[in-house]
Amino acid sequence: MNLLRGVRTATFLALVDGTQLALIEMPLHAKFVRPFNCDDVKKILSQIPDDMLVGLRRIALLGGTSRQEKSAWSDDWRYGCYGYGCVTLFAYPARRKIWSSANLHKPAEIHAYQRAGVEISHENRNWVYKFTDESIRRFYLWDVLVHEIGHHVDRDHPDRSIKRSERFAEWFAKTYGFEAEQNRAPKSAIR
Repeated sequence: MNLLRGVRTATFLALVDGTQLALIEMPLHAKFVRPFNCDDVKKILSQIPDDMLVGLRRIALLGGTSRQEKSAWSDDWRYGCYGYGCVTLFAYPARRKIWSSANLHKPAEIHAYQRAGVEISHENRNWVYKFTDESIRRFYLWDVLVHEIGHHVDRDHPDRSIKRSERFAEWFAKTYGFEAEQNRAPKSAIR
């Protein structure tokens, strides 16, 4: 079932090859937050070289569902995904604004959280992650969105391994995301 069928496009963005990139914004579910919109996405896209966006057909900002909210703690949880010329950004579950884990995340994830301004501390044998609306906004726009566009740029590479593809997308997000925005906000630290 295609959940985007029948949804109105919020706006279009003209690409250099003459095609139109649809930007879709779904209504936000009460148990989710999305402190950014299609206009914010357009600002980020303006920082990425035009030819890298060619072939991208749609960017969808989903609003969340009760089922997604229930799976917010599972290993299958994702912030976004890319496939067939479409980037999808999932809404952020409000109850995940503060969460803890006995294990520290992978270094690449920690660095992305820190660059976005997420507070990470070690309390009572757990790692505590504290997101604000601003850190969620920065993380989604400058990391998740740009990471998924990195998958689009890399889509025709002959080496289809997931590990190589993820490394490229992480590099792309760092290069065209946070490094392009580096002077705008202070980095957070692990305490």
